[in-house]
Amino acid sequence: MKAAATNKLLDYKWRFTHLYWIKPAETEPEQLFCPRPEQWEILRLLYVERKTRLAILKARQLGFSTLLALICLDWLLFRPGVNIAIVDKKASHAEKKLKKIHFAWQRLPQDMRDQYRIDENNKSVLEIRLKKPGDTRRRIEAGESARGDTMQLLWVSEWGPIQKEDPTRSDKIADGDVPSAEKGVVVVETTWRGGKTGRLWEDVVDPGQKVKEKFRTRRDWMILFYPWYLDKSLVFEGNVSQISDACYKYLKSVESKAKIRFTKGQALWYFKICWPKREKRYEEYPSLLEEIFMSPEPGAIFLEEMAAMIAEGRIRRVPIVKGFRVWACFDIGRSDAMPIVFVQVVNGEIRVVDYYCNDRESIPFYCDYLTAWKSLHKVQNLRVVLPHDGKNTDVSVNYTRSQAFEKCGFPDAIVINRIPRLWDGIDYVRDTMPYIVFDSERCETEIKIAEGKKFPSLVDCMNQYRAIETKDGKNIAREPVHDRFSHGCSALRTFCEGWQTGRIVIDAAPKKRIQVSGGPGVLQDPKFGPGKRKVVTPWGDLDGWHG
Repeated sequence: MKAAATNKLLDYKWRFTHLYWIKPAETEPEQLFCPRPEQWEILRLLYVERKTRLAILKARQLGFSTLLALICLDWLLFRPGVNIAIVDKKASHAEKKLKKIHFAWQRLPQDMRDQYRIDENNKSVLEIRLKKPGDTRRRIEAGESARGDTMQLLWVSEWGPIQKEDPTRSDKIADGDVPSAEKGVVVVETTWRGGKTGRLWEDVVDPGQKVKEKFRTRRDWMILFYPWYLDKSLVFEGNVSQISDACYKYLKSVESKAKIRFTKGQALWYFKICWPKREKRYEEYPSLLEEIFMSPEPGAIFLEEMAAMIAEGRIRRVPIVKGFRVWACFDIGRSDAMPIVFVQVVNGEIRVVDYYCNDRESIPFYCDYLTAWKSLHKVQNLRVVLPHDGKNTDVSVNYTRSQAFEKCGFPDAIVINRIPRLWDGIDYVRDTMPYIVFDSERCETEIKIAEGKKFPSLVDCMNQYRAIETKDGKNIAREPVHDRFSHGCSALRTFCEGWQTGRIVIDAAPKKRIQVSGGPGVLQDPKFGPGKRKVVTPWGDLDGWHG
């Protein structure tokens, strides 16, 4: 090759704008790759700042797979002896990514390809080397795992869904694949599934978020989030007055939090495409980083209520106010988890100010915890609230559980009466949710206790609590699943049942929330009384969205 061309090849910016061809979609023609701003950011982090640990959390179809495929090819061409691994949910998915690399390889300038010889080329491996003597092999492998060699570049795709669907494979990625690139570069590129649990969360995202920027090194995980609206093609033309009140308020809250402005076309696209997806919208098209961790299970019971909490900003920092009573609400377990939800009613809000969980511990243990909690937060007035089985007798001591709390210094524990059906209690929670605020730190943090035990946060419990269909041969019923996520929901249900049935009496009643009574722009305001409506048009002259 000519000297001028060789000099250009030393510049990664030139290579990524003049050398590599892609085919964006089946219906689109092949084209020369032109990085978008977010793709340039990844290139800068890898090629200029030499970062070695990147976790790209993203919405669907933002072009990062294409970018990373080209980065793999770029390393293959210009780094002698490089070993690269592509790990994905399925081997076939990883092989599709290798096809992108093949596509770009085949469209390189002929005189450039002529300098290399192909030693191995199949659906899962591409191995090349320069034809000049002494060059070492350069190899890319694609599959469900890295295959033992030391890797200079490891690309892990869709680890978020893997950690939810296949925890064993997720452990292998964390304990086997990632260490294979100990001295190399690891890039995780993924959508998310589930809450703040799993090895990707524990080993990558959580520690990466906790590192202060001034202390961050090249070896620390850098967490990058890319929302749906970065794709400027996601717009619809049409009348925005069809956007529902709930969707309108949600998008306005995103504008406020993300410091952005949606166009009318973006707002209408979100309403038409994302809003109907219900539990899938946070997984496929998140607007905020916090949303990806709220992607619920299919059959999520509190889907709409949690979506409303996000849209209305009711997951935020709230202080523990020492002058107000705290209700410590339990879900009683024996060999399984026994959580506590701490509730205060302040300024017309039902505030869940803290959450704790443990298991296989005695009532005196929990009383000691409550005593220490009161001292730490300088709270004098704390009342224990127990579900109906608080009246049951503990055979080991021959008195009831509520009496056990009294003997440990917590008299007058409130015991909630048994309700006829579990779904009735769930409905009490749904009815109470519009008044509830979660503390964003204490209720979103995974509970870690001695001996490596871990429990999901209360927010995760609320997002992941689900129902499944059961059949008895004739009838189909939906039954809530009793699992690690149900416990926190049951503790909150203890409070909601107590409040809704009058067992918990609150001095200052929570403020009523304005409820949507039907149709875009029509709001029900309690002060107008039953059957009277106040018509509100949030869009005004339809210029409420920014052009």
